[in-house]
Amino acid sequence: MRIIILILGFLAAIIAAIMTVLPFGSMAFIPIVAALIFGLISYTLARKDKSGTAASKFLLIVAVLTLGLGIYRTIFNTNVVEENVETIQNEEESLEEAKKELEDIEIDE
Repeated sequence: MRIIILILGFLAAIIAAIMTVLPFGSMAFIPIVAALIFGLISYTLARKDKSGTAASKFLLIVAVLTLGLGIYRTIFNTNVVEENVETIQNEEESLEEAKKELEDIEIDE
């Protein structure tokens, strides 16, 4: 049971680390919370069975570091969409050119 929980915890931690580095925003907190829960469950089971807790501690450390990185990226990295003035002007110019071309076309019947 403990091994399965550890595997699920490490999978959640890996997914959380990937989602934290990539621009997924606050969606990365879902696997972080899952990794923390699996780590805590694994740690308590290991202490009950008096077996090694190194893997559980490592899982908790990875989850906490990923949580810290996720909070940092959420607070300090702002995604700002800026309006590019040159692109807007180019679009307006091409629209005006297209209107002039359409006006210059003569249809013979």
